[in-house]
Amino acid sequence: MSEQNNPQIEPQLDENQIIALRREKLHNIRKERNAYPNDFKRDSFAADLHTQYGEISKEELDPQGIPVKVAGRMMCIPNTAKSAKKNSTRKAFPSKWPAA
Repeated sequence: MSEQNNPQIEPQLDENQIIALRREKLHNIRKERNAYPNDFKRDSFAADLHTQYGEISKEELDPQGIPVKVAGRMMCIPNTAKSAKKNSTRKAFPSKWPAA
């Protein structure tokens, strides 16, 4: 029972040692294979889509069902009660986009 209550304590590593260990592990993985595998393949750029379809309304685009794959970060404008009262419409986006 005393073994269960007293697990072996590993020596504490400082932050630099931890980072060095992680980099070494990553280096070893990269020797063997792709360290960050990803099978997602984009076929479009957001700027190109905006140029191509920016003037067309949502009502015209929806029935067409144009399939595209884009990659990047999703950006969000916080919709708090205070900002919703202050700005009844979202001026950061074009008027054709629905307000959230």
